[in-house]
Amino acid sequence: MKKIFAVALATVTTLAMSVSAFAMDAPNYYYDFEGNLNNAGLAGETDTALTIVGSGAIADDARGKVFDNVTGSASAQRTDYLKLPEKFLEDLAAAEEFSLSMWVKSPASNNDVTNWTEIGDGWAPIFTAQNPDADWQWTVFGVRGTMHVNNGGFFDNNAYNTNNYDGYLDDNEWHHLVYTVTATKSVVYLDGEVLNSLDRTDTGDAFSDLYTIATIGGYHNHCWTDRDSHLLFDDVAIWFDELDAAGVASAAAGEFIQETETEEATETGDMTAVLPVVILAVAAMAVVVAMRKRTVAE
Repeated sequence: MKKIFAVALATVTTLAMSVSAFAMDAPNYYYDFEGNLNNAGLAGETDTALTIVGSGAIADDARGKVFDNVTGSASAQRTDYLKLPEKFLEDLAAAEEFSLSMWVKSPASNNDVTNWTEIGDGWAPIFTAQNPDADWQWTVFGVRGTMHVNNGGFFDNNAYNTNNYDGYLDDNEWHHLVYTVTATKSVVYLDGEVLNSLDRTDTGDAFSDLYTIATIGGYHNHCWTDRDSHLLFDDVAIWFDELDAAGVASAAAGEFIQETETEEATETGDMTAVLPVVILAVAAMAVVVAMRKRTVAE
């Protein structure tokens, strides 16, 4: 009887852990492109949707709905990109840490990929937050895994680095990218492994309240000549926190998606996402109580 009681108790413990730790924290911003550009991470928010600039469009893929950044034959400068909402700029200016997770793929129609091996398009943007009216004030993540954080003054080389493109997009397959920024370092992860890292020794803040635009897929600063990235994007998620290696793995596994759905269900009163686990936990607890009473009686 004691053995049965122990097994039942272990079951309850496991289920309780499943409920309390579905996965990682839900992102502050999350875009899955399933039919729209709304922020799936904040239920009820109306001012956090993305805006398409240029030829980009939601497209069908084996992953589901994704975003095709350039539907034409070739990319151009500051022409095709997703613009993040104004609210994001406000939130970023107040942040001390930042993490961006996304899946990217170079479509077979992309004839720009070979240019990424050259410095001319080596900074084709995946993400930018910047003030294009200034020669500095930016945080940039380039397609080769390059990073540039420059908020304290013009071109501080200690906050800049280059990384030789290793051809990770040449296979026309989906790859998981994460870009993190803190006051002391920036890191780029490719498929769960560190692709590039940068210790920040500049005197500028991690982010700036002078940013006037934030983008995904394009719009490098006016004094740079890199064209917009010609890529497919999916499951773009943003946290105002630093993802460590475990967090990166969880993001790649999509665990935050379940957490997002759970939080939305809690906010809206729709508990169908967690109901099966709750029912099992309650049932298991009932077994524990019954077994305990029987044990005491014996």
